[in-house]
Amino acid sequence: RSGTSAGPGSTVRIDTEDDGPLRQFTGAYEQPVAGGKLRLNTFLYIDRVKFEEDDVDTITGAASTYDEINPNSTRELGANFSRPLSPRTQLELVGLWQRNGFGVAGVSSGPDGRETFDVDRVSRETIARAVVKRTWAPAFATELGAEAARNRLRSASRFQADGVDVPLPAADVGVRERRAELFAKASWRVAPAWSLDGQIRYE
Repeated sequence: RSGTSAGPGSTVRIDTEDDGPLRQFTGAYEQPVAGGKLRLNTFLYIDRVKFEEDDVDTITGAASTYDEINPNSTRELGANFSRPLSPRTQLELVGLWQRNGFGVAGVSSGPDGRETFDVDRVSRETIARAVVKRTWAPAFATELGAEAARNRLRSASRFQADGVDVPLPAADVGVRERRAELFAKASWRVAPAWSLDGQIRYE
């Protein structure tokens, strides 16, 4: 894309371009196992977008450029297992792992010098969940379950001006979280148009 920007005593010609590959894949597999049903699924997403901008002052001839690359990715694996424990009781087990990546690599140069900025951020999440569902009567059902999760985040940033590192606040960040939860739920259909739901959670 091209355009012009006029200001007092100058006219700047701006040329921009952005492109990049995008790849996405999903898959699922289902199989009877141990009297129940096991389902496995996966998801993969990767893109790498590149942006370029060239600015030229048509009067003075001064030129500046800015180039940026944005790599992003998501990887996910999941598993779900369910089986009846009795005619009225159902067991569900769920597992999930996900990794997300985000990055920025930018370089600008012009009459005032050269600057570079980089960001690399990765987050991971792992979840395990177990639930037992019981139907006591056509209008009354309960759930009892537990969930555990582990989350991690790592982020690193860097900025340079003419090859000299410039300190940034919170340039390197690492976060870890562990979480556990117990819960119980109940659902009662009082009438065809009314229902009551209640739950208790401990984290």
